[in-house]
Parts: sequence; C-alpha cells; structure tokens
Amino acid sequence: MRVEKSTPPDTMVPVGPYNHIGKVGDFITIGGTAGIDPAIGEVAGSDVVSQTTQILNAFELMLESVNSDLHTFFI
Repeated sequence: MRVEKSTPPDTMVPVGPYNHIGKVGDFITIGGTAGIDPAIGEVAGSDVVSQTTQILNAFELMLESVNSDLHTFFI
C-alpha cells in the first residue's frame, strides 16, 4: 500500500519537513499540529480553550481532505 501525504490548504504551514496528514488504507495519522491560526500565523488566543478549538478546527480540515471526519471511527 502507498502512503498518501498532504498538508491541506487553510492549515498552518509545517515548521519541519513533514506533512500534516498521512493515510494508508483506513489508517490516518495527524502530526505536528499546534494552536496556530493560519490566517495570522500566531497562536490562536491566550488560553487553552482558544488554542484547543483551533487545533480541532484544523483536525476537521485535515480529516475532510482524506474523506474522513471527527465522527468516523475504524474498528
């Protein structure tokens, strides 16, 4: 099987030589995501709630890019 790798638009630019999403079959990994607002390139707010919300929003975009979502579970 081939590894599909990508960094979807509207997500933060990786700070290293990696992609945000890796997918092999039904197995999906997300790596290196911080609470950075890509629109301004800075931390999304000064509290953990704002930053966590930003991370979850980024997860949604990343998962949608590989035809998945936060509500899909593979058993």
